[in-house]
Amino acid sequence: MNILEFIFGKKTEAERKRDEYHTLHQKLVKVLEDHDRKVKDAASTYDSYRYSMPFLSSLKVPSSEFSEKRIEINEKLNNVFDTDKEKRLDVKIAIDRAYGRYEYYRNLAITEAQNYEKEKERERERRRNKN
Repeated sequence: MNILEFIFGKKTEAERKRDEYHTLHQKLVKVLEDHDRKVKDAASTYDSYRYSMPFLSSLKVPSSEFSEKRIEINEKLNNVFDTDKEKRLDVKIAIDRAYGRYEYYRNLAITEAQNYEKEKERERERRRNKN
């Protein structure tokens, strides 16, 4: 809120909603950036794990049990990664919607301000014509 709004009055509903959607959009973008960074770190760690596995004969007892469990855990982890991709898409959609609403209320606030200025100008004209 700037000093003029504080002294002379409150924001219009469109201005308030515009600011709320702008803040929401910024927060969602930050969440997506943090998410992408964490996913990149997790994927890098997972790739390091996969490519650093030593070759163990699957016919020997310790490695046969390990291989079965490793496959099971890798499938679970891949399911988590797939679910995460779906959630990322949901956040991206939310970002686009928040920005769309921000643009709508921004344009509405601009229109309201223009109409207010036109009304003030008409009032000035009426006063001049009266005198």
